[in-house]
Amino acid sequence: MRNYFILIILSLCFVGCTSGPYVLKGKILEGNNPRVEVVGQDDERLQTQGVGFYRMNIKIDPNRIEEFVVGDIESDLTGTFATQVNHFGAGFLLYDLGIVGRKQGYSPTQEILPLPKRNQRIIIYVKRGRDFSNAEQDTIGETLKMIPAKERPAVGDR
Repeated sequence: MRNYFILIILSLCFVGCTSGPYVLKGKILEGNNPRVEVVGQDDERLQTQGVGFYRMNIKIDPNRIEEFVVGDIESDLTGTFATQVNHFGAGFLLYDLGIVGRKQGYSPTQEILPLPKRNQRIIIYVKRGRDFSNAEQDTIGETLKMIPAKERPAVGDR
């Protein structure tokens, strides 16, 4: 029984090591219904013009304490993106994929879905609109700039 277990583990390692690194690939497309779809690698929508320079933060198992940060990536001029995922078992073990994306002039994307298989791609549909979730925006600072300097409250005033 123990020999079968070792054989299974070695087989999994062999499959994971010989198939090369997992590469997450996809396309950013404009649409009225923002969503993320997992599609086959031959899907014709992957050949259409997409939204270029869309920035994304990609994580594996984003809801777990030991989440794995794949990194920040950006789609190219045609909306296509690809990034290598250097995480053990990516592509054949079951993981969740977390995507947070944004671009000025588009509503933000935030989605968690099963990590696609090696022969699958993702299409992210984004909608034109304002990004209200802009973490870099300093609302208090912008408000204070609208108040003339002589009328601004001093630090500690109530």
